[in-house]
Amino acid sequence: MKNTKFFQVAIFTVIMSMSTSAYALVIGGSDLLSTSNVTQLESWLGQGQLDLTNIFDKTSSDTSTDFHNAVDGQGPTFSIIEVLGDANGLFSESIIIGGYNPQSWDSTTGYRLTNDLAARTAFIFNLTSNIMQAQRLDNQGIAQTVNVTASGPSFGQGSDIWVNNTLGSGYTYAYSYGSCNGYACSITGLPQTSAGQLQFGQIEVFSISPSDVPEPASILLFGFGLIGLVGIVRRKTHL
Repeated sequence: MKNTKFFQVAIFTVIMSMSTSAYALVIGGSDLLSTSNVTQLESWLGQGQLDLTNIFDKTSSDTSTDFHNAVDGQGPTFSIIEVLGDANGLFSESIIIGGYNPQSWDSTTGYRLTNDLAARTAFIFNLTSNIMQAQRLDNQGIAQTVNVTASGPSFGQGSDIWVNNTLGSGYTYAYSYGSCNGYACSITGLPQTSAGQLQFGQIEVFSISPSDVPEPASILLFGFGLIGLVGIVRRKTHL
């Protein structure tokens, strides 16, 4: 009797540990994303639990050419950008912004135009303030991303996020994403003089795939079934 109870408690402990750790994997690690950030990205994307693979992790010598060499042709991605400061200097704490590109990056297309409204599934975001701006469905929303050798991960025709060829600076001018235009509406939430002159720190890009980790509910159902089976076996042995 005591051994059975001990076994049931042990199973329950393992189940709860598995269920609470069943988060998306960040393969290759990240200096910018927390677990809650990943959960937020999953929620915005709405495709269930995801695995994110780090395919670009900016170093001090990297340029936009290195960015494209790493990410072009890799399918849908999240680009994560650390904003260190603005025209007025460095911030006491950085801001984390970025964007979801549902199509592969490339170096030659220029503006990736999405005439089909069903293809306008990209979005940009601010993980520091948990704000998301969807690609617009009017004429302004046609330009999804900027695909040229001289730019890092850049979104929209504003550009709503633009990263220069050194990957060290840029701006955020709302136009193709969100509901209004201009620096005052930018994804950073900064005033015009700031959003127009940004200093970038770390940049990470992640490819996206469905997670192989079972959903917590599935783990719990399996586990409680296993505990019940232990109870049935115990009763049968005492008949």
